[in-house]
Amino acid sequence: MYHDTFDLTTCARCASRSGPCLAGLAFLQHLSMSLGAARKVTGTMPDMDGQVVFTECHACDRCVLNWRATAGELELAGADQVLLQGRVVAQALQ
Repeated sequence: MYHDTFDLTTCARCASRSGPCLAGLAFLQHLSMSLGAARKVTGTMPDMDGQVVFTECHACDRCVLNWRATAGELELAGADQVLLQGRVVAQALQ
């Protein structure tokens, strides 16, 4: 049995804090599981995009980021930079 996870390939610093966007990373990890589940039903990875709003961000009151999923590749970006990139990978459950 397989479980889809997010494999991070690029990580940039958030402009509002001194490190990576941890909320964004958690979001992409959950999104990769959903996209993997959709692939199991349809046979192909869906291409989608959207916007996510983090209201619990410690760096600012309201953080709006854009996300995109294309051919199993995921990206989360702010207004002027890509914060996180990676891909959905299937891992065997142990």
